[in-house]
Amino acid sequence: YSCGGWESRHSIPDDKPGVSRGFGALQEQHDNVLLQLLQGDSASVKPFARDFFETCMDTRAVENQAQAFKTLLDSVACTDRSHMPGALGALAKLGRPSLFRVSATPSPKDAKVVVADISTARAVTLPPFMYSSETDMQLYRKYAVSLLQALNVPDFENQAKKAVDFEEKIVNFPHHFNANPMAETNVFTVQELSNQVAGDIIWQSFFNVLGLQNVQAVNVDNPLVLANITTLAASDIQGFEAFMQLRIATFAAPVMGANVRQINFEFWHTAMSGVPKPIPWDRTCAAMTHVAFPDHLGPLVLDLTL
Repeated sequence: YSCGGWESRHSIPDDKPGVSRGFGALQEQHDNVLLQLLQGDSASVKPFARDFFETCMDTRAVENQAQAFKTLLDSVACTDRSHMPGALGALAKLGRPSLFRVSATPSPKDAKVVVADISTARAVTLPPFMYSSETDMQLYRKYAVSLLQALNVPDFENQAKKAVDFEEKIVNFPHHFNANPMAETNVFTVQELSNQVAGDIIWQSFFNVLGLQNVQAVNVDNPLVLANITTLAASDIQGFEAFMQLRIATFAAPVMGANVRQINFEFWHTAMSGVPKPIPWDRTCAAMTHVAFPDHLGPLVLDLTL
């Protein structure tokens, strides 16, 4: 082993960035057992898990979702700030952050009252440090152009440039400022949020898009940053529109057909990690099924592995 014997006997698979002893070997064994479970006829696998796996394996049905995402791409068209709530809400309904992250819970005092939480953590595509790398940004800009072109976005080259430029502006915002650093939250009514913090968004319209009809309190982790990024979006509405298109495109790429999937893979895996080939689709579906039902499948895999 110390003389390189192990390395000479274990080449790096084409669908992985590396290979290692210990946990790497265990992961490979785990993946094999999981796939055998889901493809086999074991009665220990519950129908809901097997149905999830088989649905994922039906690639034609998965790609039928592409039209829904193409409609979503059209829905983020913005000509002025009045369109911002609809565009932001379209992604928020899918659980994807855009300029900010939003969640909602019933008030502990009155379940009919909704309390919204807004987090201003950087909602950009790449890890923030990559935006300062000229090499990474050249690759990302090329990816953005190819992706929007494959999705038939009009004026795709210009839209890709606007989108990435907009992301860079968001990343360059100082994110450590807080109106009250000692407070865990800054609580506003919807009207106060519009009047005092971020008046460039019609907040009631935004919450309506999300189906939240009775929001009476909004917790904002960083009001100053929220004000800055919403003002940026309103002042650069074309950049905001392009940014939203790229966010949707990167999210939807896995179901947008083989060509788009290949473009997505070549950037995220080949360019970023040096992986030349994608993981076989059956293993991808098995991993997704495990993520969806860990409490059910985890013990089954462990029992067979150990």
